[in-house]
Order: sequence, then structure tokens, then C-alpha cells
Amino acid sequence: MSADLQLRIHSAPAGELVALLDLMREHGLRGEYERGPAEALTLGQVYRAQDAVLGLCEEVAARLEEDAPNTVFELWQDPHWSTDGHYHAYVPRVRALRGWL
Repeated sequence: MSADLQLRIHSAPAGELVALLDLMREHGLRGEYERGPAEALTLGQVYRAQDAVLGLCEEVAARLEEDAPNTVFELWQDPHWSTDGHYHAYVPRVRALRGWL
């Protein structure tokens, strides 16, 4: 089974752009009007991989946090029939503050 996987990047340091683009290419995440792999990153744009394997969202989120730890992003996978969707938002500074709360 499969469902669309979508990624929106809100901010990313220049030093993490290559890792982000590599990961996006690896998983087929493309902008709405892009026919091939993303060559540049547009903040706020939704990048989509159609018919991604269900559960891929968790794997991609973990890789994003590892390969681009200072990037702020949202990643989600649509629900499919009897399978729930998945949403993951990551803000590095908020995560660091969790220990303080």
C-alpha cells in the first residue's frame, strides 16, 4: 500500500542544503511543477512523493533529524483506506527546550 508523502521546509542552514537535497532526491520528493529531482530548495514549498510506501514518513523524519539537525520542517503522509496518516513536525530549539519543561 502507498500514499503521498509531503515535506515542507521552513528554514535550513546553508551547510545542510546538500544533505536535504540528497535525501529529497533519494525519496523522490519533488515540487509541484518539477519533472525531475529538486535542484534547489524553496522554503515553504510543499515537496511531494506520490505513492510512497506506507510508514516511510517515520524513516524520512529520522533521517532528516540526523542529516539536517538544524532544519525546521513538517513531514506528513496521507491516510490510506484503513491506515492512519502520519504527521511529524521538527523545530530543533523546541526539542532542546523539552528537557527544561
